[in-house]
Amino acid sequence: MSDGEDFWAKIPDKGVKLEVFVGHPPCPSCLKTLKVVSELGMAHFDKLHILIYVGKSGEEQFKGYGLSCVPSVVVDEIIRISGIAPTEELLVEAVKKTAGVG
Repeated sequence: MSDGEDFWAKIPDKGVKLEVFVGHPPCPSCLKTLKVVSELGMAHFDKLHILIYVGKSGEEQFKGYGLSCVPSVVVDEIIRISGIAPTEELLVEAVKKTAGVG
């Protein structure tokens, strides 16, 4: 991502919250989602606050958002991805859109 560093510098100090919902046992799409989220989280740990819910561990939040399938990614309480495994590019776009810097 050529504009990656410029974009991340624009994220407010409070960061962006990602809530990730995956099944138990995780399906292949859930595993891919976990991989993409963890790689992005390691690269930008100072800007992302990641909560991962596996199976019933996030059932209350899952229902609260009205989600119906996994994997799902909620960015700052806005559903951005549901039912598909995101690519890194899709996840970054979701963060940009939610943070208002893209």
